[in-house]
Amino acid sequence: MDEMIRSLLSEPPPSAAAIDEARRRLHEEIAGRRPRKRMTWRLSLATGGLAAVVAAGVALAAGPTTPGVQGVPAPPGPDATAPQLLLAAAERAAKPAGSGRYWRVLLITKSREEYMDGRAGRETFGIGSRHAQEAWLPKDPKDGNWAGTQNLGVFPWSAEDRAAWERAGSPTQFEGVPNPPVKSPRSRPMTLSTNPRPGHLQQVDADWRVEVYNLWDPFELAKLPSDPVALRSAADAKLKETGRDDNGDSLALYVMMTELLKYAPATPELRSAAFTVLSEIPEIRNLGEREDATGRKGIALGYGDIYIILNAEDYTILGYGLEGRDYDTSVIKLGWTDDKPAPPAME
Repeated sequence: MDEMIRSLLSEPPPSAAAIDEARRRLHEEIAGRRPRKRMTWRLSLATGGLAAVVAAGVALAAGPTTPGVQGVPAPPGPDATAPQLLLAAAERAAKPAGSGRYWRVLLITKSREEYMDGRAGRETFGIGSRHAQEAWLPKDPKDGNWAGTQNLGVFPWSAEDRAAWERAGSPTQFEGVPNPPVKSPRSRPMTLSTNPRPGHLQQVDADWRVEVYNLWDPFELAKLPSDPVALRSAADAKLKETGRDDNGDSLALYVMMTELLKYAPATPELRSAAFTVLSEIPEIRNLGEREDATGRKGIALGYGDIYIILNAEDYTILGYGLEGRDYDTSVIKLGWTDDKPAPPAME
């Protein structure tokens, strides 16, 4: 690859007309006016020099590389289009850590308490809650499926709510009162805590899902082909077979590919192929920088009111959620482990 780059850089710079033509083709590619193909270093670079790379939508040859990562182009900027970001993710798809007895998925959800406020002294404030959800999915079915949960406590929801909570002395325990108030003789305030409670672990059925709206079995997704074209074909067939194809709507495909990236023990090649398939969905857009449920910053990509947040360094999924809904999820752990299933113990 280094020799390829040197040979490209030794060529005369492209003319202004060639650059304009390359930009036009790039814009058409992104806008979906031409059939999309996965763009890799296998593109023919015999003619057009650097302009051909730009026309392909991946300005890799002349761009800087990430320090310490041989031959891997630096990530595109925050203003890049969704297809550019997803193709970059396909090039840099991180390898899930190691191997082991269980595929472990640890999530943290953050949600607004819509029907309850906190009250301490004379102050009343909106609150949210955090919960940990953990899945232990066995390589050998004889080991059983295990699910862990943990209540991580409540917290003031907004900056204004936090200010009111601080005026009350930042208590770790306070009353939870219904909002709107409930006029019932049996309605009583409950005590809420900002501290995590002990976690719980239980064995679950083999068809258990990581989350309620998790449609696909993670191990089933991991068996899909790792070639982008074959993956798209297999996904379309599976969606049609299960009646989830939405009459040609690409939302079902988006959900399937993002579930693969969020939950499945997929190989690096399959993760790369999933990102490539996502890059071909024109409805996905770059939403800019966003924080996940634990405050980590990443790049958000959305389809309608659904979004995922990618780590800008290695393009692993940091989290996901719904626009306009006070509910977000962070992906804390995703990988193989030989650890014995245990209750979550987040602090």
